[in-house]
Parts: sequence; C-alpha cells; structure tokens
Amino acid sequence: MLSNIILYIKIGTRNLFKYKRRSLQIIIIILIGAFVITAIGGFTTGFIDNYMKDIVENTSHGKIYFKGFYQKQEISPLELSIVNYKEIIEEIKNKDNTTILSPSISAGIVLSSNENSTNIMCQGISPFSDKKEIFPTYKVYHSAVVQGRFFENNNDTGILIGSYTASNLKCKINDKVILFTSDSYGSFNAVELKIIGIYKTGYIDKDEDICLIDLSSMQKLVGLENRVTEISLFFNDINKADTFKNSNIDLIQKYNLEYLSWKDLLGSLIYAIDIGNKFNLIIYIIFIVVAAVGIMNTILISIFDRMRDIGTLRSIGFTKNNVTHMLITELFILGFIGSVLGVIMGGYLIYYFSIHGIPISDSAREMAASFFSGNRIYPGFNLKILIYPLIISCIVPLLSSIYPIIIMRKLKIKEALGYL
Repeated sequence: MLSNIILYIKIGTRNLFKYKRRSLQIIIIILIGAFVITAIGGFTTGFIDNYMKDIVENTSHGKIYFKGFYQKQEISPLELSIVNYKEIIEEIKNKDNTTILSPSISAGIVLSSNENSTNIMCQGISPFSDKKEIFPTYKVYHSAVVQGRFFENNNDTGILIGSYTASNLKCKINDKVILFTSDSYGSFNAVELKIIGIYKTGYIDKDEDICLIDLSSMQKLVGLENRVTEISLFFNDINKADTFKNSNIDLIQKYNLEYLSWKDLLGSLIYAIDIGNKFNLIIYIIFIVVAAVGIMNTILISIFDRMRDIGTLRSIGFTKNNVTHMLITELFILGFIGSVLGVIMGGYLIYYFSIHGIPISDSAREMAASFFSGNRIYPGFNLKILIYPLIISCIVPLLSSIYPIIIMRKLKIKEALGYL
C-alpha cells in the first residue's frame, strides 16, 4: 500500500513538470480561490466581530428594568422606576463580585442654550464602576471627547453633548444650558448644568440624539430621588448573560423586575447579522462553484491531452483504479501547492491590515455611521481564517476531477491509445 502511494506521488510529481502549462493553470486557479476566500473570510469575520463588540458594549451584556418599563420606555414611564437599586446592586455583587453594574436614568428632555433649544434623549449615568474603571458602555464617549473633558468621577456634575448638538445650540465648553422636562410627579422641572465636554463618536444616534449628565442631577430633574430606570450589567464571561435570569430569579421576583440579555435587546440586529453570515456563505459557495468549473474544464482538457499516455499505462498493467489514484494524487499535490500559496498571500494581507487597519473616508463614515465607530476597519486574523480556505481549496480540485475521471474510466485501452 505504502509503495503504491509513493509510486503515485512520484508519477504525479513528474507529471507536474511534464504538463507544466496545465499544472500552472490549475495552481493559479486554486491560488486565486484560496486567496479570495481567505481575504473575504478575514474581512467579514473582522467586520462582524468588531461590529458585534461595539454594539454589545454600547448595549451592555444585560439590563434590569422595573417590570413593564422596557415596553413603555419610548414614553418615559418614570413611575415604573427601580426604587431599591442600591440594594439590588449590592445583592448581585455579593453573589458574583466579577459583575460590573451601572445604574442610570433615561428620559426625553428639552435642552436649551440662550434662544436655541432641541429635543434630545438625556441619560443620567454613573460612568465609573466600583473598581474606578469607566463602565464599558461609556468608553465610546470617553474616547470621543473632542473638546473639554469626560466625567472625572460619579459625583462630577455637568453635561456632555455631541458636536452636532453643540453646533445647533451654538454653545461651547463651560457654557450653561437648561434641561427641561416633566418629572415623575406630573409637573415640569428644570436644572441648569455647565457643559464640561463635547464629543464626536461617529455614531449618528449618539452624536445627534443623546446627551449625558451625572446621575444625581438627572434624579433631581425627573424627580427620581434614590431611584433609577435601569441597571446595566457586564459579566466577565458574556455567556453569563444567558444564565443570569435563572440564577437570580428570586431577586427579580422579590423586587418585581425584568431582565433582558443583550440577545433580547439586539434581537433584530442579531437577525440581520445572521442573514449577513448566510449571504456571505452563499458568496463562498458561488465562488467555489465557479472555481470548481474552471478547474474541472482544465482537468478535462489535461486528461484528453494525455489520453495516449494513460492508454500506455493501461497497456503495461495499470488498472483503471491505479490510473484514477495517480490522477487524484497529482491533483491533490496541485491543490495543496495552490492552496498553501493562496492562503499565505491572503493571510499576509489580512495580518497586515489587522494591525494597520483600512482607513475609512469621512464620507464613508457618514454613510455608514451605524457600522463604523472608528476611522479604520480591522479585519480578523486567526487560525480558523487560514485553515478553512486551505481545506476547501484542497478539496475543490478533487471534487472537480470526478467528471473528467468518469470520462477517462469509460474509455477502453484501444480507444485511449488511438486518441488524437
């Protein structure tokens, strides 16, 4: 058995050089296929991973609301607020001290500066965790401050607004603005805060529709002293987001709460990404089919070109199976060479851009601000991106050889020797 394999490898290697032109054609087709599959895999995987990371960080791993608030949050039902939020946070921390929690209040307000005003969603936040680190959801604002500063601690009073809002209100750092809204008691209330920072994240919804203030000022504004509308959670393992509800069911029922994981909060986006992955798979399949047809045609012509050689081998004692194994071995060698070269080239390209990134123009960011939070795209680079194209590109020429080999096996020795 081993001696036969060695013989097939020797003959297959000899045929590579004997039929240089056909061998080179097959190698180039496989190389291009492996290169494209590797590149597409790296770019799409990196894009989806980075996008998922961004939206999960912006949303958090999970959120706790008073029961019924989430369904009515568009009308800011302040009566459905969490009263004992400090006790709830303490109980969760006692059960798992690796969980990071941040209480907040969200409500629609009117933001005014001099004679200008705008309707905007205001978030009263505790930007720092008990470990004195910025809560992940607010890192995007911290890194995007273009004027002024971010909050220095959870007791730091002030407001952060987007550059778009600052432009509309014609205000600047250290200017004072009025926040006006209806509070939980059904009356109107207002607070005056100083602008401590102006940010530009690149996300339209954040830059145009959201402002941030300290939690205590927000509690005064909406009349929710010692209350919040939500508690955001981040776990040391994102999989805990799926098990948190069951493991804390007593706490949820005790305080009449509801818990939503990031999958619940981002259901439509996850569905869209899933469709994108399936669309990406379809592109893979189409490209593989096109490459397979090209390889099959080349193999078919190559077999017809060497038909008399095959007839000679058959006449000196080679069986149909021997010739088939010889051709399969030769195609595997060709596929391996093309795959390795293609994956190396594609892998180097992905590795380079995974470090340096691909610059995004300002116009592209404006057109797709929901997808790009930075000024560069970074492809993903990992072992999976290299192994899959290598395996696929080695298998494709073998699958492409099925029809040509069937044609070859149907020919008799006399027909093969007389083939022109």
